[in-house]
This record gives sequence, structure tokens and C-alpha cells, in this order.
Amino acid sequence: MKKNIVAVGILLAFVTTAKAQTSFFAETQSYMSQKNYSPFEFIWANKYFDSSKWGVFLFASATNTWGELYLGPNFTFKSKSKPQNFLEIGAGFGIETDPLPYRGACYAFFNLQPNALKNKGKVQGLLNAEYGGSGYWYLGFITKNITEKVAIGIHAQAFTGVWGLRFQYQPGYFMFYVVPGYSLERNEFGAVVALRCYF
Repeated sequence: MKKNIVAVGILLAFVTTAKAQTSFFAETQSYMSQKNYSPFEFIWANKYFDSSKWGVFLFASATNTWGELYLGPNFTFKSKSKPQNFLEIGAGFGIETDPLPYRGACYAFFNLQPNALKNKGKVQGLLNAEYGGSGYWYLGFITKNITEKVAIGIHAQAFTGVWGLRFQYQPGYFMFYVVPGYSLERNEFGAVVALRCYF
């Protein structure tokens, strides 16, 4: 409980400082199989500074037995003719609930959108990798919108997730997705069900 309160407090301080464009979301996931059930929550925040390709990001996550918090700089490459198409990269450093509490991470996220005003045909992808005292973790996906609100793709996630097909529905400020597949770390078939809220 304490780590969740600290994470939320840091997030609020992060998104309310400085005049800059800010985006963030909170997501809750559940990994389910015949033998296991693991809830997993995280928050992600980005602050983009005016007239600059540089920004900062924050990531905090928690399970029933573990938590982490890290932040760092990011850099965005944008298309001049289509600014909705971009590649964003970042690297962060922070702490986790482990006897060796230090943790680092890096990520790359891209957005390709043929029409800036419509989501149909949009392709997005993320690769996030972490390492620290408790070991490694990764999350990656690529999705393509087949309608304005429905996307399909592939998803790979360690420990709290699976490798499989991702079915995604986003009606607005919420996103729901499900990923049935196989957990490489647990050596079993399972599924991830997730709900995300954008602020």
C-alpha cells in the first residue's frame, strides 16, 4: 500500500510541474492460467517540453509482492510532413523492492498514422526492457487499427504476461485488451487481461 501511495504522489508532482505538454495513463493487468493468478498495476507519464524534442518520463509498477519506480530523459524523432508519425526513445534509472534496490530501463515507442484525424490504419509499437536486483523484465507489442476503435497485433511480456496475439479495443480515454498465449518464464499457457485509463 505504501509503495502505491508513494508512486501516485511522485506522479502527481511530476505532471504538475513546469509548463509543458504532459500525457499519462494508469493500467491494471491480470495474468491468469490454470495454476496462477497475478495482478499487476503500473503508471506511465511523459512530459514534453515546449519547442524541444527532449522530455522526461516516469514509470512505476507494483504486484502483490514487488514494486519499482524509475524515471529519465526521452527524445522524440518526428516527421516534418506528418508530425503524428514519430519514434520516441528513452532511458531511466530508479529503485525497486529488492535487497539490491537499483534498476535501469530503456524503451522505444513508435506511432505511424496515415491520417492524423483518424485511427484506422494506425500502427503502434513498443519495446521496453529492464534490469535490476530482482532480474530482467520486458514488455513489447505491435498493433494495427483495423477500425477506429479496434486493433490487433502481437504482444510479448515477461513473468506477468505472455507471448501471443493482442486484441485491443479503445473507445476513447479507456483501452481494453486481452492477450491469450504462452508464458516463457512460467512454461505454461495463460492470458493477460488489461484495462488502461488515459488522463
